[in-house]
Formats: sequence, structure tokens, C-alpha cells
Amino acid sequence: MPPKKGGKKKGGKAKKGKLWTTDDRVGPLGHRAGDLCLTPLGATCEVLGVKYDGDPTTEEGRATARLWLRWPSGYEGPTEPGLSAEGLVEAGYVRAPESAHLLRAADAWRERQRILEEKWEGYETALRLRADALAATAVTGGGKKKSKGKGAKAA
Repeated sequence: MPPKKGGKKKGGKAKKGKLWTTDDRVGPLGHRAGDLCLTPLGATCEVLGVKYDGDPTTEEGRATARLWLRWPSGYEGPTEPGLSAEGLVEAGYVRAPESAHLLRAADAWRERQRILEEKWEGYETALRLRADALAATAVTGGGKKKSKGKGAKAA
């Protein structure tokens, strides 16, 4: 069979632009990085930031801002292009209520507490096993015979 032409493509999709997460970049679109956003599809997504299709230092470039979201499935992608803050609201991308943000914070706190409790149980188990081992060696007399000095040979 003849060899294939062209070879392998390297890289995959080219990353276009930097993800901006500061309030002065994300704020004009009516959100903040880390906010929860309700989408027209009914999903609750996390706002990651803004990417620009053009140069963000020019007025035309700032008009190309696209809000980037992390969907519940883990997919990270942009909203429709060319939407301003009003356009995002009209399209159905609205900030989730404060109660949703509080519930997310409470869930994150509970998860951290669960992890800490699991670690603590591991520490307690290790300490209990060590104490049991020390108690067993104390009852048996230490398990080692002491020599009578340097160089003393057993008879």
C-alpha cells in the first residue's frame, strides 16, 4: 500500500485569543467571572470570562466580545457572537438569582467538610493502629533482646 499523503495534523483547534476574567472586561456584558448564568436552554452554567474575536484594545475589537461559559457537562464554549449585555438578556442569558450562588457556596463548603472528615478518620485510624502496635510491643517485652555491650557475642 502506498504511504498516505499529508501526514498527521498537529494540535487540534487553534486557541483564539486570551480568556479575560477581570470585571472591567466581563462587566460590560452584565456578568462577572464565576457567576452562574441561566441559558435559553434552561441549563445553569458558570461564567468563565470573555474572549475577543478582534483586538480588545480597539473599539471594534471590544464589540466582538463573547461570553464563555462552562456547561454542566463540563463543556466550555462561547455564547452567540456579537451580543451586548442587552443582547445577552434578550437571547436568554441572565444571571442566576443570588439564592443559586448561595446554594453553590454551601455545597462547596459541605464537600470540603466531607473531604476533611475523611482525612481526619484516616488520621485517627493510623493513630489507633500505632497505639495498638506500641501496646503489643510493651506487653511482649519489646520484642528485641538487649546486648550486654559493644562487641559482646552470644554464647
